[in-house]
Parts: sequence; structure tokens; C-alpha cells
Amino acid sequence: MSLEEPEAKNEIGRWAEALDSFQAALKIAEHRQRELGETPETLEDLGRALLKLTEAQVSGADPRMSLSRAVSSALPRYLRSLELRERVVKQFGNTADALRAIGVSLVKVADTEFDLGNWHSAFARYSRAIELHQSVIAEYGATPESLGELGRLLEGAGSIRRFGGDLVGALTSFMASLDVREQLVKQVGGTFNALKERASILERIGDTQRSLGNVTASASSFLECLECREIILREFGDSTESLRALSDIEWRLSQVLPEEACPHLEQGRAALQSILDHGWGDSATTAQIARFDREMRSRHCSPAKFRL
Repeated sequence: MSLEEPEAKNEIGRWAEALDSFQAALKIAEHRQRELGETPETLEDLGRALLKLTEAQVSGADPRMSLSRAVSSALPRYLRSLELRERVVKQFGNTADALRAIGVSLVKVADTEFDLGNWHSAFARYSRAIELHQSVIAEYGATPESLGELGRLLEGAGSIRRFGGDLVGALTSFMASLDVREQLVKQVGGTFNALKERASILERIGDTQRSLGNVTASASSFLECLECREIILREFGDSTESLRALSDIEWRLSQVLPEEACPHLEQGRAALQSILDHGWGDSATTAQIARFDREMRSRHCSPAKFRL
């Protein structure tokens, strides 16, 4: 049994069946290792089977286990997966796939440690994963996949630093992530995902600059983010996600550019109204529109007439 079958079940919500399949896949991987010995393939299969089973349990796929218990029990399994993948490199040498696999397990361990309150260790593991991905790029060249993963790792490291109160360090990580994502845009062009990830990190940079009191720099990052999100809507059409993201950045701009607040509030509200007009709205959308209306009244803006 391969892991692809239980993964497909997991994606469509057949949780109990998927969990049983992951457990069966783990037993098969354990049996293959006993029968064939330690090879790159048997070690990686076992490490991946452990990781996938634990992911399913943590995501709530196991109705027999509470989320808090699943998170607590996840750490030993993720550490075991990491140890197996590190053994592949120690015994059989570096390959791009083996190093990437270690990076994946490092992030799983780090995210679990963060959830358990150990953010110092989580940051250290993110830092090591970043170093591994940088070495993969240096050795094997930059691909869209490797650049995308490195950008996400740098953003994750920045989020941990920000949580820990290290705003300057967080900004450094976010700026490094932006550099990588701009490389990605140059390499693949303005694809949906490349523009979305560039916009996401620009928003993070703007938020951090604002927390540091750098309002001008914050507004500059938010305006770049706005430009990305307008391009996404223009090139790829309306969606709930894209319209809500546009509304969010318009709100942020209204807070850092008070003299231009009304136009940004109007356009942010219009984006939310478009969600309702498409029939995609929910109570959260209605509540957000009410927030925009309250803010516009407090700033004595004229009634919103702008529509996307």
C-alpha cells in the first residue's frame, strides 16, 4: 500500500478510513525495513509513514483522540521521523530530496514545539531548516519549488520571532522572505501563487513596521501589497479569498494613512459587498461590512458608492 491512497481519503474527509490506511501503511513500512534492512528507500518510507499518520491524528482525523492529546503525542513521532530522515543522509550521503525531507520533518517538529509553548526550540529548528534549503539551492540550483519553500520558512521564522517580541528580528526574516519571493516572481512571472505569497509577506512587513512605529515604511509596504492584490483580482478574477484579502489591506491603509482613510475604507467595503453580490457571503462578511460602516461614520466619510 502506498501513502497516496490514504492521503486521497484524508483530503475528502473520510477521516476514520484514512487513519486506518495510514496505520496500515506504517506497518508495511516497518515490515519492509525489517525484511530489506536500512536503505534510503526503506528509511524514507518509514519516516514519511510516521509523519503522515501523525499529521492525520493532529488534524483531528482520529475521533478517538482529543486535539491537545494528539499534539502532545505528535512530538515523539515527528522526532522519530526526523531521526530516520537524518539517518538517510548520515549513512548514504546528501541528495536534494533527502535534505528537503529533513526540512519537512524539522518544520513539523518546530510547529508542534511552538504549539506546546517552546518557541525558542521551534525557532532553532526553523533556522536549521532554512540553512538546509539554502544549501539545496546553492548545490542544486533555485527552482520555483525550492524558492517557494524557502520563502515560507523565512516567513515562519519571522512569525515565531514576532510572537517572542523580537520585532527587529522578525522584520529581518520577513524582508529575507520578500527577497526570495521577488526572485520567485522574476523566475515564474506573475502567477497566482507567486503574487499571493508576495502580497502576504508585504502585509507582514507592513504590520511589523507599524508595530515598530515606522508608519511611513508600513504604508509603503501596504501600498505594494495593495498593488499585488489588485493585480490578482484583475488577472485571475473574483474569489472570496482575493476580495477579502483586498478588503483587509484597504483597512490597514486606512489606519496608517488617516488623510486618505475614506477612499480606502470605501474600496475595502466595496470588496466585501462584492462577496455578498456574488452570493458568497456569510455572517462574518456582514460583520466586517458593519465594521467598515462604523469606521466611515466616525471619520465622516460620504456613503460608499464605489464598487469593484
